[in-house]
Amino acid sequence: MDPTLDSKLVSEPVEAEKCKKRVQSPPPSPSPSYGLVSFKELPEYMKDNEFILNYYRANWPLKEALFSIFRWHNETLNVWTHLLGFVLFLGLTMANLIEVPQVSDLIAFLTTSFPISGDSNVSQDPLLGTTTNLVDLKQIMASEPDVSPVTRWPFYVFLAGSMFCLLSSSICHLFSCHSHHLNLSLLRLDYAGITTMIITSFFPTDILHFPV
Repeated sequence: MDPTLDSKLVSEPVEAEKCKKRVQSPPPSPSPSYGLVSFKELPEYMKDNEFILNYYRANWPLKEALFSIFRWHNETLNVWTHLLGFVLFLGLTMANLIEVPQVSDLIAFLTTSFPISGDSNVSQDPLLGTTTNLVDLKQIMASEPDVSPVTRWPFYVFLAGSMFCLLSSSICHLFSCHSHHLNLSLLRLDYAGITTMIITSFFPTDILHFPV
């Protein structure tokens, strides 16, 4: 038998088997892309506002939800307005703790009690014939002996409550698109932050103006 013909008969099944494997091997799966969907495409647990029709994120992984802070979607403004508010309150708190002069003077003025003299602060209304007591801020700030400093911890309690509310709300709006379970947990956190801010907002007004 011709050796050349024999080698061809042996190699042809091998080549045919290789070609068959190439055809049967599935193509590499593309990386999933997480696009925005419309209201109709949302899962039921996210359908809470039928007036917002588009730009929703649904069932995104935590990593994709985190980096969506730099993308435009229906929660972008909610995330950034609360996050910037948190940074502002944090900056005010730190500036007062390290005693930056301008911020410290402002907070000191807000957390001090001062008397109002009815004799020196009177406004006459010639039409109605009435008088109104006024406060001369320049005189108050200039007369240091008349200004009695009070405790500042209620003001810090209010700042802490405000920062917790703003940060928890920002986290809720950013990650609530992950799953139903996390959505419910973050909504509870958001409501807890709102409740905390409401409660702590009473400390500066009640304790500073109505001391025990």
